[in-house]
Amino acid sequence: ASFEDPLIYVRVPKNMPVKGRRNDSQIFLCQKIRRHIFYQLPICHLTEYLAYGREVASESVRKEPGVLCIFPMQSKEDSTQVRILEIYASTEAYQRHLSTAHFLRYKQGTLHMVRSLKLLDMRPLDLESMQLLFNKLH
Repeated sequence: ASFEDPLIYVRVPKNMPVKGRRNDSQIFLCQKIRRHIFYQLPICHLTEYLAYGREVASESVRKEPGVLCIFPMQSKEDSTQVRILEIYASTEAYQRHLSTAHFLRYKQGTLHMVRSLKLLDMRPLDLESMQLLFNKLH
């Protein structure tokens, strides 16, 4: 089912390429994308996949202003299960991310390793807390 996100203010870096900038440090965001990704990996590729995952997450957040969060996590119960929380400033930021050299290197390098993959677009239950989280980061 499709849903509309309410508009919220979030403090972000000045160099973030998002329309609707309110002043030097605060912008109006209305198309934030939140995605939860579920990976199941074969144990024989686990170490190699984790290295790729750490690298793409680090590079994406560091180099791409529109990538607000890429947070990979590994299940304590089953180390072959990896979950990634991704938050992008906009649909455009997500599309730009998919064409970066570091994402393409990750995708090509791990394609043969992934046993199953599920992408879920998510909606926050508490927008006020989400806004506070991002404001705390700056």
